[in-house]
Amino acid sequence: MVKVTKDHGFTKPGDPRRFLDLFAGRQQLIVYHFMFDPSWDAGCPLCTEYVNDLGDLKMLQDCNTAFALVSRASSAKLEAYKALKGWRWPWFSFSGSSFNYGFRVTIDASVAAATYNYHEIAADTSFEVSG
Repeated sequence: MVKVTKDHGFTKPGDPRRFLDLFAGRQQLIVYHFMFDPSWDAGCPLCTEYVNDLGDLKMLQDCNTAFALVSRASSAKLEAYKALKGWRWPWFSFSGSSFNYGFRVTIDASVAAATYNYHEIAADTSFEVSG
């Protein structure tokens, strides 16, 4: 659990949202960062497999918890891929937002410190990140 102090912007086609809106009135939120680069024509194959296997998440409502997918690709690309796969979960684009850098899920030292899983890459040599 992390405290979020910045109100990152998200979008669905014609429907801008604030981070707080992703909670959908619930007390907790599970966010799955679905890797979908803006230049790609399809989402990450492993993320796709994960979402294909999600199953029924209705029990989250009983736990006062919302679930949402978030990605860097445009909301139009996300909605098209969602329709192709027949998914029903809410999926939001954070294109143009700093969300991915704030949560260190995109590594680009020219934008933010190069970290992976909240460790500075230069300071921690116990692992390598490629690609």
